[in-house]
Amino acid sequence: CSAVVKYCLISFSMYIIKDMVGDPGYCTEEQLKEMQDSGLVDIQSHTVTHPYLAQLSYDRQKSELFDSKEYLKDVYNIDSTVICYPSGSRNESTVEISKEAGYTYGLDMDGGVYYTNVHTNPYKIPRIYAMRSMSLNTFASYAKQAKVEVVWEEE
Repeated sequence: CSAVVKYCLISFSMYIIKDMVGDPGYCTEEQLKEMQDSGLVDIQSHTVTHPYLAQLSYDRQKSELFDSKEYLKDVYNIDSTVICYPSGSRNESTVEISKEAGYTYGLDMDGGVYYTNVHTNPYKIPRIYAMRSMSLNTFASYAKQAKVEVVWEEE
């Protein structure tokens, strides 16, 4: 934001746990729809129940990934392209199911910088965890220290 601009609008992505929508401390469907309608919030998938996917059977993983994507389509008319693996938990089955479900990207929780010459799998993109209880000042400090960059290869 420049000094001339009084307000700065920042967009962000929100990863929804289907079965927690409306629970205390979580957004309601109405709140999520309002955020989506603002054009500032990109809503994506974070599974149905937030399990450690790598510990689940193939069929249970499939249910978590497909049902979450279907919920976002049915309720918000969103064709989710990103799956944010709960706690970064995934295995090769998770990646294959994510592809089959129609996700384009998968977010791990390794933290760090994403470089296309090192991270060649779009289903294993590192992310940095920001806790819900984190103050805005702490978050800003954390973000500055992270120095996260996304570099996409040009075709």
